[in-house]
Amino acid sequence: MEFDGELADWLEIAEEHPWKGVLLGNGASMVLWPKFGYRTLFQVASELSGPAALSEKDQQLFRNLRAGGNFEQVLHDLAISLQVADALGGALQEGSDTIRQHYTHIRTALIEAVHAVHVPYSRVALGTLRRIGAYLGEHDYVFSTNYDLIVYWSMMQDAARFTDCFLDGDFEPSVAELDRTKASTSTARSTSITCRGAARARTRTRTARICWSAWGSQSRGRTSSPSS
Repeated sequence: MEFDGELADWLEIAEEHPWKGVLLGNGASMVLWPKFGYRTLFQVASELSGPAALSEKDQQLFRNLRAGGNFEQVLHDLAISLQVADALGGALQEGSDTIRQHYTHIRTALIEAVHAVHVPYSRVALGTLRRIGAYLGEHDYVFSTNYDLIVYWSMMQDAARFTDCFLDGDFEPSVAELDRTKASTSTARSTSITCRGAARARTRTRTARICWSAWGSQSRGRTSSPSS
């Protein structure tokens, strides 16, 4: 495949290659519910009641980083800053607690904002969820960086076709391979899955693996942080 720097229309290339995996970003959720957009989430997070709301210092941090409401950019920059401060030590290390507090608070505000604007299940047509689930089931791996429940709702329309990286209830980014004997479905009792690898499980029923971003998910398991 040659890369020319142009962003192709998916419909033009969907049949050209045997795509084994699919990556879902925020745009996929916004198609169903525009309120999942970063600008809306930032506004809602700034107006939350109680300690979960973005503080003025948090909001100023967004402006200074020119993030435009992009939570993931800010969280990434804070995580890198924390690693650098810890690595250099000295006076910089004294600021680690402040960085970590900003990271934890902004992440919490994001999760609360997603919860506040989340589309009600009754507002999404079952036919839409079934079509999404059927499409995801055509892939061996489904990766999502989103915090909402759209992928899970779609997956639940045909749960036997999917398994995920939360087999023990918690998401452990450091664990690459999981024993499929821990899975609850009868089609997942004979081999092992690789949540982030290229290995493909051989089962009679094709099963897509759902993997969430290592930055965390508010839907299942715990969110990771720079200190974990």
